[in-house]
This record gives sequence, structure tokens and C-alpha cells, in this order.
Amino acid sequence: MRRNISVLHVAEVIKGGICTHLRDLIELQRQSFGAGCITVVIPASQAAELPLPAGVKVVNFQDGSNRILNVGRAAAAAYRLVRMQPPDIVHIHSTFAGAVLRPLLALLRSDAAVVFCPHGWAFFRDLSPLGKLLVQGFERLSAHWCEAIVCVSRHERLSAVQAGIPSEKLVVVQNGLPRQRPEAEPLILDWPPDARRLLFVGRFDRQKGVDVLFEALRQLGDDAFAYIVGDSLHTTLGALPPNARYAGWMTPSALESYYRSAEVIVMPSRWEGFPLVALEAMRAGLPIIASNVGGLPEIVEDGETGILIPPNDASALVNSIRSLAPERLKQMGLSAAERFSRSWTSEAAHRSLSELYRRTIPTPRPAAMSWHTDFGTNRLSPFAGRPH
Repeated sequence: MRRNISVLHVAEVIKGGICTHLRDLIELQRQSFGAGCITVVIPASQAAELPLPAGVKVVNFQDGSNRILNVGRAAAAAYRLVRMQPPDIVHIHSTFAGAVLRPLLALLRSDAAVVFCPHGWAFFRDLSPLGKLLVQGFERLSAHWCEAIVCVSRHERLSAVQAGIPSEKLVVVQNGLPRQRPEAEPLILDWPPDARRLLFVGRFDRQKGVDVLFEALRQLGDDAFAYIVGDSLHTTLGALPPNARYAGWMTPSALESYYRSAEVIVMPSRWEGFPLVALEAMRAGLPIIASNVGGLPEIVEDGETGILIPPNDASALVNSIRSLAPERLKQMGLSAAERFSRSWTSEAAHRSLSELYRRTIPTPRPAAMSWHTDFGTNRLSPFAGRPH
């Protein structure tokens, strides 16, 4: 008989795709593994972004504008929890948390199995040749301090192998979403008549290419209008073109209203892992115009569910937007919704991760080992029957 699995999730930052990923995954893990088996370490300033079900322990660390201090506090909180009561799995999310916590846990020599997910390698970023080599070298070294590395796309795994990261550590688990779409808030959006209705959702940084979209909008003029949904962690958005409107960061139900009102989503990214925004758009029946980078070609079927364009190419974005007649938009949207339903559900991702956890947990281990949370005092205590 399969026993429950205790999991500690650790993230230095969650705003954006990691938050969406954890929201759906943790709900399914709590249902499968039971109350008291899941603990999450997340930044205090972003805790409201991640509503969690009863029976999940949340440990917040105080965060600010300094990412180095933030990741140090996240790692310290996780380290204390693992020393008190080692879980079966420590699941680390994002590069910065992985860079600090993996060697720290190796020094601790705990019984917990470490699973790391970069959610897009740091060496995908715009780095100098030397910087890229140094980051790749660190990832090769750090791979020895964890039992498994979750790659969210085939591209992410291939890039890791090419960087010399041990292939036996790499497991592809593509992201997923619930089949059921969120309830939409009753919002009325003010779209100009006769303009193509564009939507951008994401962080305002160099990776997501919002500057490329702005340049395309200036070229498009009255032919298109875009709502810009998202926020910035460390950069500013800059001056909006006249045919764009800033909508800010919003809840899933508010965002669903934008998905239902737009005609096409635009993702001019410079690098990507496997963005959940693309899956949200496809679930809503929206075609996607996206850069041909990272995991995006694994999501977007060029000419079928959207259009792939070269990165950093505002003119290609303009031409793609102008090429989309209403009937083609409708057909692409239908194809996108069908492809999502067939390929990328939260349940499928949860099953794959659960099997990875079970393969990764060292054996033999005490049959009664689990985490039990004393929610009244906000303290962790040993599960009945565990030797202590």
C-alpha cells in the first residue's frame, strides 16, 4: 500500500508562473498525500498571491528588494524546517533558491530527497560568454547536490544536456492547468472599435519582451489596441504607446475576463521555459503570437494554434498581427483550446511529479514517516509513531 509523501516546497519568489504552478499543484498534492504533508516556504510580501487549502502549512520569510537577502532568508527558513523534521522531498523552485539551498542541504546531510526545478535555466538569460560558462559550470556542480532536476520543457532538458548537466538527473514534466476555467469577474473592457484586440500578460522585464510589443504597437497605430496585464519586480514599465492601456496585476478571475474579451495573446519573449500564460490563453480559446524560443514551440503549433516569430523582431510581430483575419483567428482559437485539453492538465503534471517523488525517496525509510502540523501553534511536530 502506498503511503503518504511529505513535501517541502521552497520558492524565493512566486509572483507569476511559479505561483500559478504551485496553486494548482499543491491543491492536488494535499488531496493525494493528506493534510499535514505539504509545507510551503514563500515570501511574505507575495503570500496573498497563493491561497492554499486547509491542511497546508505556510512559512513566510520577510523579503525586500535585495534578491540575495531574500534567497538567504528563504534558504534559512527551509534549513530550519529540514533540521527539525526532514520531509521526504524538498522541492526547490527557481534558480536563486536552488543555488543556495542545494549546497546547504548537502552540508546538512539530511534524509530528505532534493528535487530542483529551475523554471527556465539562468543561462538562458542575456549573459556574456564568460558569464554563461560560469553559470553552466555552477549548474553542473549543483546537479550533484540533488536527486532530480525537473525540466518544464524538452528544450530545457536538451539545453541542460548540452551544458553538461548529467542527463540521468533530468526529468521532463511539462506544466499543466485545471481543465475548468476560473469564473470571470463581470468586467467591461473599453476596446476601440475596428482595432485588433491584443493582450499581454507577464512581468515587465527584458525576458518577456514587452518593449518589443511597445515598438510593434507604435507601428500598428489605430490597427490594434493592447491591454498590458502584469507587474514589475525590479524594472519599470516605461511610457505606454497611445494604443495600449496598463491593467496591472490581477486575480485569476479578473484575468479570465481579459482572456474572454481579447482576440489574440502576444508573447514576444526573448527566452522561456514553458510559460503557463500560453496554456491559460489556449484554455480560453485564444491564438498566440509568440517568439520562437525556449518551450514556446512545444506549445504553439505555427499556423495552427498561433504564429511563431523571431525574437526581438517588432516588424515580424506587426506583420503577424495584420495577417490574422477574423475567420482565421476563430479557427486558431478552437484548435488551441482542443490542443490544451488534450495535452496539458494539472492532473497529468501531478501524476508525473508524484511518480518522480516515489522513485526519488531513499529506501528503506520508516513506514510512518510524515509531517504533521500543529496548526493551532503554528509549529511542526513529529507524526505519531515516528521515532524521536
